[in-house]
Amino acid sequence: MGTCTGCFTVDAPPTITRVHPDPVHGAMTTVTVTGTGFQTGLVVTTTITGATLGAPSGITSTSFTIAITVPAGTSSGSYTITVTNIDGGKATHRVTVT
Repeated sequence: MGTCTGCFTVDAPPTITRVHPDPVHGAMTTVTVTGTGFQTGLVVTTTITGATLGAPSGITSTSFTIAITVPAGTSSGSYTITVTNIDGGKATHRVTVT
C-alpha cells in the first residue's frame, strides 16, 4: 500500500486587515486591500448599492488594489467588501463611504 505525500492540502481562508483609503461617493477611488492569503484570480464584491468594481491588480498574498466607483446618491455609512479566493475561501471587511 502506497502513501500519498502532498495529495491533499488545505489553504487557510484569506483575511483582510485594512482597506485604504475609504471609498468616496460620486467618485472612483483606488483602494489598497491588505491582509493575508490572497490568491491570483480572487473576486471582490461589495454591499455598496450600484458601485462598480474594477479588476483587482497587483495581487500578492498580502495585498492588491482595486478601483471602486460609488454612485453620487449613495448614503454615507458602513458597507462590506468581500474577497473570495479561487478555492472558495472568503473574507469580509467593513468600509465607510464618506
